[in-house]
Amino acid sequence: MQNIFERIIKISLHALTFLTPLFFLPFSFEAFEFNKQYLLFFLVSLSFFCFLAKMALVDKELRFKRTPLDFFVLGFLLVAILSAIFSVDKTSSLFGFYGRFTGGLIGLLSMVMLYFVVTNNLEVGRIKGLLKAAICSGCTAVLLTYLGIFGVLGKLAFLPITMKQLVFNTTSASLEGFSVFLAVLITLLTGLMLSGIDQGRGRNIMHWVLLIASLGLMALIDFTPAWLVLLITLTLFVALSLWKRVFKDNVNRLLIPIFLIIIAAVLISFNVQTVVAGLPREQVLDQTTSWGVGLNSATSNVKSAFLGSGIGTFHYDFAKEKPLSFNQNWLWQIRFDRAGSYVAEVLATTGFLGILLYLSIVGLFLIMSYFVMQQGSGASPLLMVFTALLVAQFFYYQNTVLGFLFWLILALSVISWQKPMKEKVISFKEFPELSLVFSTVVIIIGVAILGTYFYATKFYLADMNY
Repeated sequence: MQNIFERIIKISLHALTFLTPLFFLPFSFEAFEFNKQYLLFFLVSLSFFCFLAKMALVDKELRFKRTPLDFFVLGFLLVAILSAIFSVDKTSSLFGFYGRFTGGLIGLLSMVMLYFVVTNNLEVGRIKGLLKAAICSGCTAVLLTYLGIFGVLGKLAFLPITMKQLVFNTTSASLEGFSVFLAVLITLLTGLMLSGIDQGRGRNIMHWVLLIASLGLMALIDFTPAWLVLLITLTLFVALSLWKRVFKDNVNRLLIPIFLIIIAAVLISFNVQTVVAGLPREQVLDQTTSWGVGLNSATSNVKSAFLGSGIGTFHYDFAKEKPLSFNQNWLWQIRFDRAGSYVAEVLATTGFLGILLYLSIVGLFLIMSYFVMQQGSGASPLLMVFTALLVAQFFYYQNTVLGFLFWLILALSVISWQKPMKEKVISFKEFPELSLVFSTVVIIIGVAILGTYFYATKFYLADMNY
């Protein structure tokens, strides 16, 4: 029985890591985010229930690993729940704005459950396996995007219309979102190369091929925020490495990130779209307007100052708080449902209390990572990837893939710390009453999850018919 629960959790986490950047279905109104949210909630809730059932039925004890971030993570979730309860648009707060389908309470709940499932069920030795799955997923996504951009997929009659579009990629509905994902992928590859983790000759060649292919796609897409993510992340890494003399035995290894920094700096100032055929562009709300809307929304009244307008309701904030000068912009007719910065969106939708707790999670994580990171440890690539995902949140909104990777890398990094984690164990043999209560809670959660699956299926069928 124990092996069954552990196997389901392991398979679910590996499947999520590999499938989330790739998963889409052409049956719904929106093919990407809507279906990724379903995949995320289904597999995370399944693994979370197995985690609880294993304690109740097999271990006969309450076993929980405490991390320094737990209270801040739960605090941020609590603020999001209160924000949804008092939201100006409860439907959007629960599911996410229709057509976008991210940023809602269900999505955040899935991410938080993922965090606790990973920190309580994964050991340090399992991190490599998930990183391999992430790289294989990225490799597949890069290959499919090349086939889409150069029109190969469009010539295959049996493929759905979604795959025949010039901007087709599996991670996002736009190439700009995919470009940010590529910046994160390149950062991961760079970190693995520098750390020497799992570097056989064949795997090293594959990493170089994938890195070069990813750079080529980033150059074709030519999205400035993605280059900024790569530039800032690697610059911070090189500066920290030189300061702490991380590579004093072989400082030439830093030539890899330095080379990438130079490429990013050059291509930020060079408009590739003037040389190659232009690809369709996503219109992203500019940073000035995003932060202006976020600040005005958070300061509009007392309730908004604490809880914001409601998680997932940036469309309301934009319609209410956009400056008059925006009506003179050529994008005046677009009603933006997402900010150009995820951090600005958190400020608008969850208020100062939400942004304070969110930044507390990030700040405490970075401080802890700085103190526990050792020279040559496996934590370095994870810290680099987390930094890239964090920087991306200041220059781009958060889609399902970026959000999933943020919480996954956060959890994996906490596992890599090892020492700050403390395990709390309460045996049911000593407290039989607690066994009854906990088993009842597990049954209630199981029934609630099954009920959610039922209504989610009806919701999906309704969207298909629509």
